[in-house]
Amino acid sequence: MAKRNGLTADEVIASAVRSSGYTLTDYQQRFLADRSRFRAVLKARQTGFSWLFALEALAEAVAYGRFSIFVSLNREEAAEKILYAMDLYESLPARMRPRLTLSGVREIRFANRGRLLSFPCRSPRGRSGANIYLDEMAFYPNSQRLYTGAIPVITHGGRITAASTPNGDIGAFFRVTSDPLIAAHYSQHVVPWWDAPWLCNDVEAARQDPDADTDRRVGVYGTDVLIAIRETLDLEAFQQEYELRFVDSNDAFISWPLIEANANDIPLAGTWAALAAVPGRLFVGVDVGRVANATEIVVLREERDRHTVCCIRTMVNATFEQQENAIMDCLAVPGVKMACIDATGIGCELGERIMAQCPERVVPVTFTAAGKERMASALKRDLERGTLTIPRNRSLMDQIQSLRRTVRESGIPCYDAPVKDGAHADKLWALALALQATKCGPALINVKVLS
Repeated sequence: MAKRNGLTADEVIASAVRSSGYTLTDYQQRFLADRSRFRAVLKARQTGFSWLFALEALAEAVAYGRFSIFVSLNREEAAEKILYAMDLYESLPARMRPRLTLSGVREIRFANRGRLLSFPCRSPRGRSGANIYLDEMAFYPNSQRLYTGAIPVITHGGRITAASTPNGDIGAFFRVTSDPLIAAHYSQHVVPWWDAPWLCNDVEAARQDPDADTDRRVGVYGTDVLIAIRETLDLEAFQQEYELRFVDSNDAFISWPLIEANANDIPLAGTWAALAAVPGRLFVGVDVGRVANATEIVVLREERDRHTVCCIRTMVNATFEQQENAIMDCLAVPGVKMACIDATGIGCELGERIMAQCPERVVPVTFTAAGKERMASALKRDLERGTLTIPRNRSLMDQIQSLRRTVRESGIPCYDAPVKDGAHADKLWALALALQATKCGPALINVKVLS
């Protein structure tokens, strides 16, 4: 490819990597050396590809004036790619940096016509010849439609990179990596956790032990942080997030297509002051955790017969006093009409303390099998009716999909979700509690046990 400013992309990459103090892994080097028009990356979590995509795209923009587009799951992740690229650009020596003509949260442009554009879950139609990066593609809503719209962009140049961790055996990304007819057109990069030196203490030895089961491999080769991650995830979740296993999506009580059909890239209030500016009646759900699980506060805005998540507050390892203060600050927001608070186990005392201070607007809820069934069914019903809008927040969406319904020998249905990312579906149950709050009126004020 013709140089601009006498540079090659490899030279820009080498300079940026040196300045960052980072050493490229062998799988990152293989990816950068791959010039295929179609590339697929099946990757474990936290293996550094978002940064790598930004590095490659910036290098080609600087050296060759190329145009690259990042498609991400949500606005936050889209903005992250631009931040990575700007940090890398600023680390380059002055002689390598083309003049910057535009710098925003979603776009960078250079005087040499190089350009980086980043946006959430939208097909990059009409942008011929660009390099396309579809990051976390398995989690896109309507992934097949977006993929279909993206492919023609590279008709007259450019390449497409489809990358993600698995998310069930459905969707366009699953087909790109698993359907023989489609996958044959892609160079396939497969990166499990044991390829990453910050997760594996002996990469070469782990690669030579292909038959090790999950727990043996983690125990022998995992770093301390990887071992801790395994201890907070159930086996199925760990194998999907870190060992690239496509789990059977039919096992979920609420399917991924149903979840994504109700997800939008909506802004969330980051402070209670910002929440106070949200119009409409507000309803709160609080799932109480301590140490192993996070305490989650989810707030819904009511508009006619619809509800929209407008705030999610996560508290990890917070004292009960800190949790109580946060909940009371939330309840002090003028628009809050009712709250349901988990009063099971360690949440019992906290729920009673909060209710004592706000007896007319707080319902402590004890989780029972029947109560969970009612809340889980109500959540699913609202999603099926399209009356609940959730943010495109991967943690929340993952937790909703993780919900499983099993029937015990007694015939009683059981609703539960595995521990995932250190959380025992805390956001899921906080959301279900917020929905429960929308159904609570004066007649239910004194109900302490949901049975």
